[in-house]
Amino acid sequence: MALMSKNVKLLKNSTSKDRAFQFENVFVLAGIPSVMHSMFDVLSPHLKPGNRFHCKTITCNLQEGVIAEALTQIQNHYPTLSVGSYPFYKDEGVGVSFVVRGQDLKKINEATDEIIAMVKDFGEDPILEK
Repeated sequence: MALMSKNVKLLKNSTSKDRAFQFENVFVLAGIPSVMHSMFDVLSPHLKPGNRFHCKTITCNLQEGVIAEALTQIQNHYPTLSVGSYPFYKDEGVGVSFVVRGQDLKKINEATDEIIAMVKDFGEDPILEK
């Protein structure tokens, strides 16, 4: 029911006649979970492992604007990592979650320790998510 480019590879699945397809390094699957799972089983042998990324999350009850300057200094100290801050609003109050991502686990641990120290310097108790 669709026209495909000559460069697209169609992948069969065992659940239905629906097809996943591959275009270069992009795979497109159905949105229905059971169909997607069967499509994934067919395409998984085509996937090549990439570089492993790690992630740590620290949450606290500070407002994002309060820590912006200190967090910027930490981010600048670790240019190979991604350091994000994500504010939240709950019935109990406001806060922010910090997410540190990258490939170097040692650097991630160092940046995480600095964020925890920063939060404590602002008088809050950080929570390291598991």
